[in-house]
Order: sequence, then structure tokens, then C-alpha cells
Amino acid sequence: MQALPQLCRRAYIRPNLGCRSLSGRNGFDTLRPFSSSASLRAARKPPNMKPVRNRQNNLTRLNKGPSPLDNYYITLALGQKLTKLGFRSIPTVVKLFNHHRAELQRAKILHDRAVPVSLHNSQWTRTYEEALTSDEVALVLNPSILPHIFEAFGEADFHRQNVGKFAQLGYYSLCCAFEAGDLEAAIKVAFIEHQSKKVSSKVSGFIKQHAAKRSDWRTMSLWCELATEMSHSKEGAEANYLLAKELDTILEPSNRPMSRAEMFERYRPTWSLVHDSANHYLSHFDRDDPEGDPVQKDLDNAIRDGVKKWKDPKAAHELLLLPGEVKKFSDRWLSLLTMSAMEGSAEHCVRLALYHLGKDGWLNHHLDENDDWVVSDRKDKPKNWIGIEWLGLSAALENADASLKTRRYLRLALLLREHGLEKDAMPWLTAAKHDLEDQGLDTDREWIEYIDGFEQHWYNEEFMTRTSEDDWFLEDFEVESKNNAGEMLQKG
Repeated sequence: MQALPQLCRRAYIRPNLGCRSLSGRNGFDTLRPFSSSASLRAARKPPNMKPVRNRQNNLTRLNKGPSPLDNYYITLALGQKLTKLGFRSIPTVVKLFNHHRAELQRAKILHDRAVPVSLHNSQWTRTYEEALTSDEVALVLNPSILPHIFEAFGEADFHRQNVGKFAQLGYYSLCCAFEAGDLEAAIKVAFIEHQSKKVSSKVSGFIKQHAAKRSDWRTMSLWCELATEMSHSKEGAEANYLLAKELDTILEPSNRPMSRAEMFERYRPTWSLVHDSANHYLSHFDRDDPEGDPVQKDLDNAIRDGVKKWKDPKAAHELLLLPGEVKKFSDRWLSLLTMSAMEGSAEHCVRLALYHLGKDGWLNHHLDENDDWVVSDRKDKPKNWIGIEWLGLSAALENADASLKTRRYLRLALLLREHGLEKDAMPWLTAAKHDLEDQGLDTDREWIEYIDGFEQHWYNEEFMTRTSEDDWFLEDFEVESKNNAGEMLQKG
């Protein structure tokens, strides 16, 4: 038999037994070559085939490497809220949802779209199904629970240990929850926006509407504070004043110090709300209008309550400004002045410093009860340094005027030098330069170089001609008293 071509070596010819002929006219049936058999045909790549990528699940991708989101402090409140909602795998939920909402923020999903998009995101649904139980997955995909999850994480983002890295993500999460109708998120968004002095009309409108129900003192308090800053009509000021008085009857101070409260727990004390709203309402009355007398009385009583009932240093500052309320140099005056100074009042810090400096013999003068200039004798080596410390604090608290800050630091140093404490004064000069530089008040370094001049000649009696009693180093009210005393002396 003649040899067949290489391609058809396995083919053979047999008589046609009625089968359908592949050749048509001839009487033979030709079989397909081995290369097109079923096994090889299945292994061949079709010409229109595209390579399939190996799909990597989202959970594996999240666990692949370290992420800034992993350094997240799970607060007690967050753990309790998630547990109350029904979650059990708290660390896993925190990790997944942090990545989830960060992805929403990066994609710039609008606040009102974040919850609907999350509910219909198949990729994240698969991720939750891989990592969580079926009950927990149902919670994440529940449209009535998801806003509460956003709110819980947004609150935790503003915890002291998270706020530095997660504040923006927290604000985004709270806005998403607020757009979904979460009241707690609305209150927190109002807190944040009020601090930045940019409360949106949508947020303020929501707070106002809820405060009108008189069912939540928090929204009432927030709206009272916002309305005092926003209202310009007499009717609006009156309504806000009455709201503040109503709040004052239903709230009282707690034993927890304000300094230990978290950001979203720092509500204004009611005495302050009454004071500000009454002051705003009084601006719509003429000075001699008798209708304003009850409002003025409420304002004064609010200040007294702020000191007696709330123990608020800000109220102490206001009470010292009331004419005839506190006798100067009395124990109560000293207590209120100290309370206000400790709160950070630079004015009362320097007043307290001068009181102690004059009493302890650091100065050759003091101001009496009427702020009149009285000459006194200095002590060679005063033992009490409390006035020096208060003067230094008053200089540190002055963050607006570089000249005034410099004058107070130099006055302190000169006082020490004049009492034979030159070495003890040098660190204060160094601190003054650092303070000016840190606060950015002396960009051209004019005052820093001025202090340098004192440092260079500090031990040179020939060059050191300035004294702490020079008018330039005195406070404005001291200069005024000194000049008045000089005029009285000339008159005679």
C-alpha cells in the first residue's frame, strides 16, 4: 500500500458501509488525524480566548501587609456599641470597616450616598462573608443599623489616641451617618463644625427642629449656643434667652471635671448659656429701659451661679468685672483672681503677680484698693517666689503682642537681678527667646535680638542701666496710676 502523508498517518481506508462519506464522491470514509482528537482539542486554546486573572479575595489583600489603619485604638465606647448592636468579632469588624470607610472616602463618595453604596457593594459583601459570621454580615448589610456603625466609628476617631490620624475620616463617617438620619451623629457633626465656626445650614436646621421638640437637652443646649451667635432680631434673642433659662432649670453640674470629658461631652454650662443669651437680649434694649432690668438681674445671677454652683473659672473672671461685687484684696478676691488666672487669663495672671510681688517685697511700690500708686520698701532677699512664677506665666500666656511678652520676661529677669539673683535670671531670658520663636510673634527677630543684648551685658554694670521700675516695663494701668500720683504730688 502506498504510504500516506505524515499528517494522515493514522488514517485508513475502509469500504463505505452506508455511513456518511466525508469525501462525497469517493466510496471511502476518512478519519480525523490524531492531532484533532478529543483530548487535544480540549487542551488547545481557542483563538478568541482571553487569559483569566487569578482573582484574589479582598480579605487576603487586607491581610497582606501593614496599613496605617491597623494602628487604631479601639475605645471602650466603640466596643460597647458594637457589642450592643450584636457583633462579637470586634477586632475583625474594626479592621474591615476601617478599610471599608477609608475606601469610600478615597473614592469621594458623597455623604448621602455612602450608606446605599455600602449596602450594594458586592466586593465588600464577599469580604464580610469571608471574615464574619452570617449574623454579623446581616448586621453590616442592615440599612437601619449601618448608620449607627458609621456613627460609632466616627466618635471613636475623635478619641485622644485616634484624633491625630483619623479626624478627617471621623468627620466623614459622622456626616455619612447624619445624612442617613442618625441623631447622635448630627449632634457630633454640630460639635465639630461649631469648633471650626462653619456650621452648615442643614446641620443647624436639623438641630433647631429637634430642639423645638424639647425632648433632648443636648440639642436644646447646642441650638441655644448656635442661636446666640446667629440670631439678630429681638424676638429671636428673647426666644433663645427663654430657652437658656429653661435649660438652667433642668440641668445641674456633675462631679466630673470638664477637663476629663471627651470632645463630644463638653457642653456649655447653663450659667454661661444664660449669661450669653441675656447679654445678647440686652443689646436690643435702651440703657435706661426698665424692661431690661429683669434680664440684667438674670445675667448677674448667672455669673454668681457660675462661681458658687458650677465652680467655673470663667465665671470667676466675669464676677471680678462686676462693679462693687468683690472687695479688692479680700480672701474672696484673691480666690477668684487665682481661679481665673489658673484658667489662663493673662490679665488676671499679671494682676495676681503684682499683688504678690508688692506684698512680698519684690517691688518698691504697689497699687491700693483703688488702684492708686503707693510707694513701699523693697526687701533685700524676698523668700516667696510665687509672684515671680505668676509674672512668668502671664508672659507665657501673652500670645498676641511680642512687645508685651518681651517686657514681662525682661521685667522678671531684671527683678531677679536687682535682688542679687543674676544667675537665676538667665534661664528666663533664654525661655523668652524660645517662647517668641515658638509662637511666631517675632518673625524679623527684632525682640529676640533685643533680649540677646541684655544677655551679652548681663554682668556688666556699666551697660546695664535699665531697671524693672522703668515705665516701659510697667503695665498700662500701673503707668496710669504712677502718672496720676505724680500729678497729685505736683498739685500738692
